[in-house]
Amino acid sequence: MTSWEQLEPRLRDICEEVIKIGGDRDVLKERILKDKQLKKMGWDACERKAKRMDLLKNIPKASIWPIELEKKLKSLCEKNANLNQLHEAILKDEELKERGWEACMRKARREGWLKETKATLTENNIWTSSSMRGKIASLIGKRILCDEGVDGLLAALNKWLNAKSQEVTKVDLQKNLDQLIWTSGRLASLEEFVRFSVPSERIYQIFSVLPKNLIDAKVKELKGHSASKSNLNLYSQVGVGRLMITEEIAKGVEFKLRETTRENPLVIEVQDPNNWHIQFPNAPHIGLEYNPIFSENPLRNLFIHAQKNKSDTIIITGGLMWMDLGRSQGKLTTHRALLSGSNFNANVIDPDYRDEAIRIRKNCRPTK
Repeated sequence: MTSWEQLEPRLRDICEEVIKIGGDRDVLKERILKDKQLKKMGWDACERKAKRMDLLKNIPKASIWPIELEKKLKSLCEKNANLNQLHEAILKDEELKERGWEACMRKARREGWLKETKATLTENNIWTSSSMRGKIASLIGKRILCDEGVDGLLAALNKWLNAKSQEVTKVDLQKNLDQLIWTSGRLASLEEFVRFSVPSERIYQIFSVLPKNLIDAKVKELKGHSASKSNLNLYSQVGVGRLMITEEIAKGVEFKLRETTRENPLVIEVQDPNNWHIQFPNAPHIGLEYNPIFSENPLRNLFIHAQKNKSDTIIITGGLMWMDLGRSQGKLTTHRALLSGSNFNANVIDPDYRDEAIRIRKNCRPTK
């Protein structure tokens, strides 16, 4: 015959399981009677033994439910599709509300009324849960999102939630997926890579647990959406306000800026001649490296500000053309002048290498 010394670990495990699910003595009795060895000892003997082992202090005694109240709770369980709706319905009933939500859940689980009932977690209680965020981070780290997509992540998440009679919908998951993926640390890293134009392939390697399309979408969001529907040429340089790009230099395209005079001014049309608004950003790029991140680009933000304020036009007063601010002259200036397409005055170049500069200008025409 099996001794209590052998059965005590099993009895302890069952009591701990009942405590975890918030069960009462009736639930404990059901679990014990399902165990073949403990069933042989009998419920009364098991209850006394559990009491001596100090296992019953967190397992409340079963309460007596009036038949009409049982019928009411059963009806609500059958009518409401998920636990959130059931919770609201119970709180509206004074008798059930007095019993308490936990007591109602213990009764419903004990009677088996919740077998087909799952909770669709609402926006207010799901994504703020540290356990939920930790689980999703763990699943993403296992490449489930990368290898199986959103459907695979949803299936794995709901499998984990099934033990709690809860579930999430694909709509809610997709709605909150961005904030779950791009945590503050991960987003800061991506912004740094975009800021310094790190190649996409390198970014894919660093964020290897994420699908490439999600990375590309976030990079596009950081850079801002182009106002033009046309595809940019592969050789075009990044930046705002550049007058000359690589392929145009290769074709030998020449630019001539319009000359304005008092007799031939540049006429700016405004919506209201009596109430107009014009902005004059002065050399917005001088002293700044080009920053691809939309929210950190000063000139792009100025355009947004102008649009919000319904400015009639923007006049950029300078900083659009190549300027050598490091040194006024020198040997490198000649080469930079060729690449930028601007002319130089040989008379102002140092006599020691003036002839050499003229020779370079004459014989070493830029190829692009």
